[in-house]
Amino acid sequence: MRRVILGLLALVSVGCGPPGFVSDDFELSAGFETPEFRVRPITVADAEKDYEAVMESMDVIHSSFLDDSWPAASFTLDQNRRDLGAKERKFERRQSFTYTVVSPDDSRVLGCVYINKGINGPDAAVFMWVRPSANDTGLDFRLEAAVRDWMKRDWPFEWVVFPGRTLSVVEPDSQSPRGADSDPLLGAYWAGNVGADEFVFLFASAAQGYDVVVYSLNRGSLQTEMPAKEVRVQLPEVSLSFPTGAAYRGRLQAQEDTIDGQLFYGNDDGPQLHLERVTDPLRYPMLPRLSTDPETEEGNHGPPGERRQ
Repeated sequence: MRRVILGLLALVSVGCGPPGFVSDDFELSAGFETPEFRVRPITVADAEKDYEAVMESMDVIHSSFLDDSWPAASFTLDQNRRDLGAKERKFERRQSFTYTVVSPDDSRVLGCVYINKGINGPDAAVFMWVRPSANDTGLDFRLEAAVRDWMKRDWPFEWVVFPGRTLSVVEPDSQSPRGADSDPLLGAYWAGNVGADEFVFLFASAAQGYDVVVYSLNRGSLQTEMPAKEVRVQLPEVSLSFPTGAAYRGRLQAQEDTIDGQLFYGNDDGPQLHLERVTDPLRYPMLPRLSTDPETEEGNHGPPGERRQ
């Protein structure tokens, strides 16, 4: 029992990946392009167009980052130039990477993507926003999907998190093993305690089973977000492994509002696990909102790992 608790808690504090953000010999991505937009490194030359997008998007940025300290109403173009200069230097030093999202002809800034070093485990944390006048047709959703693919394709990170982004529990092209309409695991958070810590599980439909994310909370504060690296769920059998190296197996019985079972850590018997479906959407405001219709949800975004100075 003690080994299982320690193993779960290790997920909170143990990092993964090589020292530093990215290695010096890694070729940094120049971005990517779609018929709808381009993503490329931001520079001081973008200051005026970026400033226009930022000031139009103040409410979006404040609500998205859960912080109204930046930008302030008094934010100036000169301040933005200095900010972008600092962003360029951090890019060159491989400390953080900021990419502007522009129209295909580069005439208009549509938004921004921030790639920061992860905290307490993840290799990287990615944040983004889209200006309101460019989001009438759901650009935010398409940008997020493209950025997620980009992170898998062109970056060296094993564990990337998108704090606060809306997580679609039923993607349009995914197949739940039991059918999305009848699967009791989908569409909600499942919460339970292991020792003094509270763990919230999220089972999301994937092409070949489920994606699983475990959130660790202590006294109501989110400690870390832990996407499982390998997942096998063929109820009642469950097997989960994480980028930290921790691995679990167990047997779970899912009902409409509860999940009961037992987890095993190595050869040790683990704790009896009792999870209850979270019915109050405001119980965990620090976690991503859940949506079954990603095309119509703009999302709820967390604060970036660093602020413009």
